Amino acid sequence: METKLKQPANPVFIDAYAKGALSRAEHFNTVIARTEISDDFEGDLANWVNVQGRLSTIGGNATAYDFFGYAAAYHQTQLLSDNCRAKIVVQGGFITAGKSAIVICADKKFTLYYGLVIETGIINNKFHIVRGTGPKTREILDSLTVEIDPADTAEIWFDSINSVLRAYYNGSEVLAVEVERNNIPHGPGRRYTGVVMGVDWFLAPGVLFDDFDAWDVALPGPFLRDGFDSVTVSADWTEIDDGVAIHRHLLVPNTLGPDHAFWTDAAILHATQGSTDSVKIVLRVMRFGEGTYTVALCSNPGMTNWAGIQFEAAGLINRVHVVTGTGPTTYAYVGEYDWELTTSGTVFVITYDAVDNFYRLYRNTSTVPLLEWEDEANVVTHGAGQRYVGMVWETSVLSSGVEPSMFEAYNVTADTPLPIPPVEEGS
Repeated sequence: METKLKQPANPVFIDAYAKGALSRAEHFNTVIARTEISDDFEGDLANWVNVQGRLSTIGGNATAYDFFGYAAAYHQTQLLSDNCRAKIVVQGGFITAGKSAIVICADKKFTLYYGLVIETGIINNKFHIVRGTGPKTREILDSLTVEIDPADTAEIWFDSINSVLRAYYNGSEVLAVEVERNNIPHGPGRRYTGVVMGVDWFLAPGVLFDDFDAWDVALPGPFLRDGFDSVTVSADWTEIDDGVAIHRHLLVPNTLGPDHAFWTDAAILHATQGSTDSVKIVLRVMRFGEGTYTVALCSNPGMTNWAGIQFEAAGLINRVHVVTGTGPTTYAYVGEYDWELTTSGTVFVITYDAVDNFYRLYRNTSTVPLLEWEDEANVVTHGAGQRYVGMVWETSVLSSGVEPSMFEAYNVTADTPLPIPPVEEGS
C-alpha cells in the first residue's frame, strides 16, 4: 500500500518586532566594583601598615604606641574607586584632649590625601576637613564645632561625582567643602584609607577609635534612563500633547523629538516618578534648526503644575530659560540665561533641590550653575504625585529645534547628593 507523505502546512505569518542595525546607537553599561574594610581593633593589627610611628591598641581602641608620639597607618586593602568613604566610632569612657584623624584618598606614604581631624579638649571640640601633605602636616579646608561624646560616629567621604568632601557626625552631614578635581592625585595607588592617632600629642593622645570602616560608595542607578536606541518610542513615555518619534541620523546618535514640524507642539511624561522631591536629570542635547525644547520636572500627572529648563534655538538668538508650567505647553518665563547652543552633543545636568527650593542648570561636570531660580512663592507643588519628569517641544516650520540623544533621571539620596552651590561673595 502506497503511503502519501503529509504535506507541510502553509507558513503562518505573525506580527513580530526586531531590532536592526542602528547608526550611532548609544549603549549604557554599568559595572560596580566595591570593597569594604572593617576593623574593631580587638585583634592584632596585621592588616595595617605603619607610615610613621607605630599603631597600637588599648582596650580594643586604636591609639599610638609611643608616649608623646603619634602613629600614622593605612589599611593594606586598597579601595577600588575614588568615590570612597571612611567611618570611625569614638571610644567609650573618658576622652582626653588632642587630635586624631581619618584618612582617605591616600598614597602609601601619606604625601597627599584628604582627611577628617577630630579635635577634643576642654575648650575645643571640632571637626576639621583637611588636605594632608604629610603624616602630620595638613591644610585645614573647613572646621565646625561639634560636641564629641563616647560612642559618637564620625565620617569623611570624597564625593568624587561632585568633587566635594563631606563630613558626617552621628550619620548627619555637618560639613561640605568643594575641592578642585586635581587638588590631589587620584586613581589606583592613591585609594588607601587609614588613621593618624595622636596627631599633636602633647599631654594626651586625644580621641581613640573603637571601630573603623571604609568602603567604596556604590551609586544607585537612575530611575529613568533612555538612550533612544530603538526604532520606536519607549512605552514608558505617555503622550500628553501630540506625538513624538525616534529620529535616526547619519553621523550623530538617535534623538527623540516631535513626529513632524510645521509649528507643532508635543509633550510627553514618563510613567515612573521619582521617590524624592529633589531630583537630578542628566541629558545630552543636539540642535537641529530652530525651535524650543523644555525638560519638565516636579510635574503632576496632567502636566498642569511643573517647572522646567527650556532650550531655545531661534537663529542668532539662543537662550536657556527657567519656566513654570500650567499646562503641557503653557508656561511662564521666570528666568533666562543667554547662551549659544551647539550641535556637538553637550551634556547638561538639571537639578531641583528641595532643601533650598532652587532649580539649577549645570554644563558637563561644572559645579557652577549656568542659571538658577528660587521658587520663593512656591509656584510649583511638591510631594508624592508631583515627581514626574517630562519633555515639551515647540517646532518651527521646518525643524524641531533641540532634541535629546540621552536622558537620565536620578533620585537624590544620601549616596547621590546634589552639587554644592557656590557661596556668593559677602554671604
